[in-house]
Amino acid sequence: MRECAEGYSLEIVSEADLDDLLPLMRAYCDFYETAPSDAQLLALSRALPPHLGAEIVDFTLDEGTIKLDGMADSFATVDRVKKALDLNGYFRDIQVTHATAGSDPSKVEFRLTAAIRGDAME
Repeated sequence: MRECAEGYSLEIVSEADLDDLLPLMRAYCDFYETAPSDAQLLALSRALPPHLGAEIVDFTLDEGTIKLDGMADSFATVDRVKKALDLNGYFRDIQVTHATAGSDPSKVEFRLTAAIRGDAME
């Protein structure tokens, strides 16, 4: 668990938490006027294992494409994120489009893009 602001904390979630988190993910998407399906949101959540060493800071998931912006503890971790998406089977054509040392020298800022498999669009 990590303190992020007075009275709030962040903690790693598991598969068992996804039903509770889905309405929050849906509200995030509604706020930013994107409309991924629940299946797409859950696939992304399941693709990235806990304790990966990466934090997704922003994502766009619509029209068959996903874009992830994040921070990682190393360039190798960025590669592990890419591999995790590939192994999930829900995504294809996964590309690291940006990876550079962050303003915090212990972090790597990255962006990944991927297509969502056509048979998984519903």
